[in-house]
Amino acid sequence: MTVRRNGDYRSELAIWQNTVDKCPDEWRAWHNLGDAHSRKGGYSEAIRSYDRAIDLNPKLARTYRNRGVAHSRSGSHDRAIRDYTTTIALDPKFAKAYYNRAVMHFHQGDYKSASADLAAAQALGHKAKPEFLTALRRASPPPP
Repeated sequence: MTVRRNGDYRSELAIWQNTVDKCPDEWRAWHNLGDAHSRKGGYSEAIRSYDRAIDLNPKLARTYRNRGVAHSRSGSHDRAIRDYTTTIALDPKFAKAYYNRAVMHFHQGDYKSASADLAAAQALGHKAKPEFLTALRRASPPPP
């Protein structure tokens, strides 16, 4: 019996897939399955898992933030921005969401919004990557 069960735990993905198969209405399992997919670079699968977690618990800011990261890494910057905005609406002190949204705005050429979100993230204690600070300073027009 134990040897047979060990197959369920051969990987993080297998553990969480097994969990959602057995407990399909457990939002945390879907969230963790999304995290496992994301860590493996399976962003489409991660997004689907986060979608299900959000269906089950639409008030959890962290799930929107993680789905935003998956959208970002798959090149869907508009969707990432929407998820980061929802994260901030649910948890206005979620510094990483402001920072992630700043990066997305930067990639879209919206340096004013990027600067505002960066300032909000820093005010909440988030340490920005020096290379991002440099890139944003170089790209932003000087104040009048």
